[in-house]
Amino acid sequence: MKISLRTPTRPAWPRPDFLAPRTVVSARVWLVGAASVAVLLTAALEFMSLRDQTAGETERLALWERASSTSQRTAAVQQRQRGGNAADTAPLRLAHQWSQHLRHRWPEVFEAVESSTRGGVQWLSLAHDSEQPDVRLEGLSPDAATALAMVDTLATRPGWSGVVLTRLSVPEGTTGISGLRFEIAARLEPR
Repeated sequence: MKISLRTPTRPAWPRPDFLAPRTVVSARVWLVGAASVAVLLTAALEFMSLRDQTAGETERLALWERASSTSQRTAAVQQRQRGGNAADTAPLRLAHQWSQHLRHRWPEVFEAVESSTRGGVQWLSLAHDSEQPDVRLEGLSPDAATALAMVDTLATRPGWSGVVLTRLSVPEGTTGISGLRFEIAARLEPR
């Protein structure tokens, strides 16, 4: 009698391999990664440097603004006391004149002109010197009634006086422009 020993077949169990061979990363990938890190670090350092510079400049500007407002006044007084020549105070006078020009009531002037503008009017020029009270406006109007209505509106504005229509004519040598060319003269009253 013949006896054979057979081993029973077992079901296939998963056989995880925790020591699987690694995939090789290309040198190009490492090079691109290293370059990206270098660029990121450079940008971060540049940002920190610019942030420090901005903070320093902001502080210097604040100090300069405080010092300039007091030192200009004291320098002009000291110059007058020492009897300094006019060439030394010329830059201070020029700076003072510019600050006065900038403090002029430009928003009021522009707002008055805009609020008096009627439909179909095209402005060509506004001439006004902040040291003089005279204002001259020039534009194109579809008809004479519109130009006169703007004169009436400007004349009722507070601070405006002597508003007159100084010219009303057909534009010379223009065939494509319809309407009348007009000019308004006015005076701004002092505050």
